[in-house]
Amino acid sequence: MKGKNLRKDRLPKPVRLELLGVQELQAGEVTRTVRVRGQKAIIEEFARLTPIERGQVIERGMKATGV
Repeated sequence: MKGKNLRKDRLPKPVRLELLGVQELQAGEVTRTVRVRGQKAIIEEFARLTPIERGQVIERGMKATGV
């Protein structure tokens, strides 16, 4: 069967995540790609943030605006 040895040769998940430079999602978290429109400087600054920081910015902004 093709690929039957892939599972046993796979690195443990924590090792794979560390090699990719990412953190495992916490309970209730999701990751998603969305399009955003705004002033170029603001969007560029937003893009420089880490995924966790971007999530915090979105959450705080939505709370502040009552969304």
